[in-house]
Amino acid sequence: MHQHPSARCPAADVRTQWSVLLAADEAVQLLLDDPGGFRAHCEAAIAEADGAVRDVLRAAPDGDYRFAAVREEEGETWRVPVLLRKEGERLTIDLTACAAQSAGSGNASRGAVWSAINDFARALAPGAAGNAGCTAPLQLRSAPGTIVDPAFPAAVSGCAVVVELVAEALQGAWSQAQRTGAAA
Repeated sequence: MHQHPSARCPAADVRTQWSVLLAADEAVQLLLDDPGGFRAHCEAAIAEADGAVRDVLRAAPDGDYRFAAVREEEGETWRVPVLLRKEGERLTIDLTACAAQSAGSGNASRGAVWSAINDFARALAPGAAGNAGCTAPLQLRSAPGTIVDPAFPAAVSGCAVVVELVAEALQGAWSQAQRTGAAA
């Protein structure tokens, strides 16, 4: 196995790492300081992703689409009903009817729920960049004290099941919108 010469001398390795970090810092500063460069590129990428998702939403029929994902494990039932309200190029994701928060760890933090929503938005426009633009046309509604919006100090370590159910419910409800659009 080949080792880098600095691997035998920890002090040299740290110096090498530090010099690389300083060089990277200089490069990033140049990008950030160029008003027409990095920032403009980021803003354009966000606008492009936003536009791609809005195009998909505009093409779908307006309406309310519902789906409930349910899972039973270890004597506990998780129920995640979703209402998608599609109006023009906007989509409201309503999770207010979800089950009350679990006394155990079967709750999902807002961030974990948002990750499922982000994946859903990316699926709407798979060619779009995965950035804030994908979710800009989406609005989330949830009720405090539920498995998707638990009150502190609720445990959230078992959130994977809830996030999977949110993803399943989003896809199930959106498939109804697609079927309605195809029938029209």
